[in-house]
Amino acid sequence: MKVLLEGEKTDGNVSIVDISYPQNETVPMHQHTKEAHFIDVRKGKFKFLIEDKTIFLNEGDSRYIGKYVWHSFMGLSDKNILRITIFPSGLEKLMTMDLSGWNDMELARVYKEFGINFR
Repeated sequence: MKVLLEGEKTDGNVSIVDISYPQNETVPMHQHTKEAHFIDVRKGKFKFLIEDKTIFLNEGDSRYIGKYVWHSFMGLSDKNILRITIFPSGLEKLMTMDLSGWNDMELARVYKEFGINFR
């Protein structure tokens, strides 16, 4: 994960990150209650489930995902990179945290703090 623009540099208005996803790794169904984001496929191919609609995004494709919109996704290629523009900023702080070794209660607390709900 690479932070391209930190929220502190935009007075908390926006941040931009690039994230690599291994092939077939699924990000579970979730929603963000504090921010919207714009995703841009920089490399590879992704399968998204947005609410109840399945879409495939290829390199160069993009999509807006608003607050409270349920979504999940997985990378389908050998190398998959998403550029995510987050507004307002803040979520990039969670994305840079090392959550390995955290127990379920600690994870639930931090996800709640960042306004992320899972199904």
